[in-house]
This record gives sequence, structure tokens and C-alpha cells, in this order.
Amino acid sequence: MELKTRMLRPPLTVMLVASFFASLLAGTDSVNIRLVNGHDFCSGRVEVYVDDQWGTVCDDGWDLNDAEVVCRQLGCGKALRAHSSASFGKGSGPIHLNNVGCSGKESIITECHHDGFKKHNCGHGEDAGVTCTVKGIRLLNGKNPCCGKVEINRKDQWGTVCDDDWNMNDAAVVCRELGCGKAVSALHTSLEQGRGLILLRDFNCFGGESAISECFYKESESHNCSHGKYAGVVCSGDLQSPMLFLNSSQFVGEAVQFRCIAPFPTCIPVDFKLYRNGESIKTQTAEFSTTFNLTVDSSHQGQYSCDYSFQGNSSITSSKSNSVDITVASLAPFISSGVAAGLFLILVAIIIFFVKRCKSKKTQMIDYANMDSEGEYFIFKIHL
Repeated sequence: MELKTRMLRPPLTVMLVASFFASLLAGTDSVNIRLVNGHDFCSGRVEVYVDDQWGTVCDDGWDLNDAEVVCRQLGCGKALRAHSSASFGKGSGPIHLNNVGCSGKESIITECHHDGFKKHNCGHGEDAGVTCTVKGIRLLNGKNPCCGKVEINRKDQWGTVCDDDWNMNDAAVVCRELGCGKAVSALHTSLEQGRGLILLRDFNCFGGESAISECFYKESESHNCSHGKYAGVVCSGDLQSPMLFLNSSQFVGEAVQFRCIAPFPTCIPVDFKLYRNGESIKTQTAEFSTTFNLTVDSSHQGQYSCDYSFQGNSSITSSKSNSVDITVASLAPFISSGVAAGLFLILVAIIIFFVKRCKSKKTQMIDYANMDSEGEYFIFKIHL
């Protein structure tokens, strides 16, 4: 009964073209990275973020070239040491990478040769780590390396910056110095309670400086700031393409879902846009990922993609995702052909049945035949 009801719906369905898989696989190389249990931001156990989960790196083949790429990706200085055998403690959860082989020139660790995500024969006693030199500025407590609380290294001591007069010009210089793209937001609220000294205050950058040390500022020997009032930034980072996924085919009237996912956490809400044939059809605001819902009809045929941009900064927009093609096709020809084929098979079956039936009757009728006086047969009209 359910099948009959379903067939009465308008005869359209969505057929998915899976040509996007190559670009989709390429998108998996866009992962976040962090160092855990180190002495500072630029040392510790290496962990990468894949499939919404942090995991470690096995130390098989781990060397200074690999460490150099990690340090570069984190915005730290040169690699001082490549650690093995869980020098910074054993991790937990999955082991994402094994047999990493970098030349040392790559921008991110997943550009290096490796065995593939989660393919290994390692235990957490083989977790890899690095120690990098430390720059004079860093971002802490953010969801990716290009956002968070600003900390400055003064005389080998890390401390925060008071947010008095902190603005987008100041944030722009921080983002530039860290190689984190354009400034998106100059934060004035706590991402996490600060610790240590408040070293600097009253920053005044013009926005074009190459380093925060070139700006005017005051030492914070005396100030009226608290750790709830420190400066922070959100930078655009390297806006890499998001990934677009589509659920299975649906009937007309049912919802089809597109999921657009940024390659790393965005720290603040961003505007996700869904495109059909290059034209924007929907915009939604979310952090990291969003789901677009459409009700299937014939107008939805076309090529779909998505991108994301930081709110209020339309010029800071990612490149478009992989594409997904949808063809909306009528099922009527297939249904007509199916009905005709079914009727033909039924007709053939009926003919075969009657042929066999006739042969059976002929045999039975002969059994009742007799020969008359002239030597001819006559047949009783007996039908079983």
C-alpha cells in the first residue's frame, strides 16, 4: 500500500552525478593542527584535526623536515627538534597520520607524503612532537591558529595586551605579522581567562606596519586593566575551499540537504552561500558548517557549489567548493517502458500456459478415441 501511495506522487526523482569526488578528496588536505603538552605554543605533541576529531601523528620516519612544516603551519619560527616516542606524553583518540615524509618546503603537513588518514600500525607510545623557535607574538585559546588572545613576548616572558584603544588597525598588523591574512575582528572580550602579566596597552597602529613592535604603545607597569579586558583578533587565515556534500536522491516534495563545511573552525559566525549554476540562491550564517534544505522540484536542476565569507567583509571570501550536479528527470518514460515490458511478459506466460494446456488436452482426447467400422477414428467430445 505504501508503494502504491508513493507511486502516485509526481513522477520525478533526483539523479546525482558523482563527478565531484576528486575535488572532495583534495579538500581533505585542509586540516587544522596544534601542539599539546609543550612548554609553550610552539612545542608539544603534534595533533591534526580530521573528520571533526583531533588525532596524533605516528613517529615512523619523523624528522626535522616534517617538524619544519609543522612549525611553519603554526606560524612559529624554525624547527629546533623533531621528537619521537611520545616525548610530550601519549595522546588519545585516533592516530591520523603515519610515515610522513616532507621535503621541508610544504605549507601544511598534509601536502607531505603520508600513508593516508588513519592508516597505520602504531600506538600512542610513538606519538610525534616538535620544538620550534618562538616569535615575539602569538594567539592563544582560539579555535584555529589565526584567532585568539594576543600575547607578546617581552624579555622572554609572555603576557597579554590590554584592550584599551584596541581596534581593527591594530588587529590588521597582528594578522600580517603572523601570516594570517586579513583582520576580520578586533576582539575586546575574553575567549578564556588570561594568565600571567598584562605587558602592553594603548596600542596605536596605522594598519600598514609589518610588525606590532613598529606601532606606538605603552608599557603596562601601571594600568587599570584586568584579564577580562585583553585584546584579541580574528584573522581570515588562508581561506581554503569548503566541502559540499549532498544526501541521497529524493522524491518530489521531500527535502534534499546540502551540507557546506569549512576546512577548519572559523572562530566566529560566517556567511555560507549556496550557488546553483553560479548564482547565489541561499545564504545562512553559522560557525564552521551549515546545512541548506531544498524541496525537490524540476527547477532544482543544475550545478551546485558553496563558499563562505566573514560577516560584513564581502571581500574576504573563500574560493568555491567542489561542485555537485543534479539532473531532475521524469520517471514517466521509465514507468511506461516498465509497464509495456511487464504486459509483454505476462502475455508470453499466458501463451505458454495455453500451449501446454492444449497439448495436455490432446493427449487425453486420444485416450478416448475409438475406430469405427470403416477403420476411421472418432473422438468422444470429452473435455476435462
